[in-house]
Amino acid sequence: MKKDKKAVEEKEMFGTTIVRTLGHIMLGSIFIHGGVDTLRKPASRIAVVEKAGLPMAKESVALNATVMAVAGTTLSLGIFRKLSSLALMGTLIPTTLTAYPFWKKDLEKNARDMHLIGFVRNVALFGGLILAFLEK
Repeated sequence: MKKDKKAVEEKEMFGTTIVRTLGHIMLGSIFIHGGVDTLRKPASRIAVVEKAGLPMAKESVALNATVMAVAGTTLSLGIFRKLSSLALMGTLIPTTLTAYPFWKKDLEKNARDMHLIGFVRNVALFGGLILAFLEK
């Protein structure tokens, strides 16, 4: 009986490991894609940062994109999971506040709706990163 219970527990652990690995790959993929895309075509992101009045827009965008691409890759590969999650959380906060200011009064309804969607999506991603960080 004890042997059967151990076999079931091992099978459940194996299944959980697969699901977690797939989850990390899926979560990391959006950061890999976004980081690489920004490094290839940074102009629109630089314009957003400049419009927000932040200094060193070109350098900030390049650094943010590089961290996203590298940490997204390491998270997906299961390397430095906690550090990767923290790094991605650190990039997500300024990205979200700069790119999706839905609270601004001068926005048209469509622009406000699009900003709100992006903001809420990034909040959800942040939640996923918290879960990845807290895993044992």
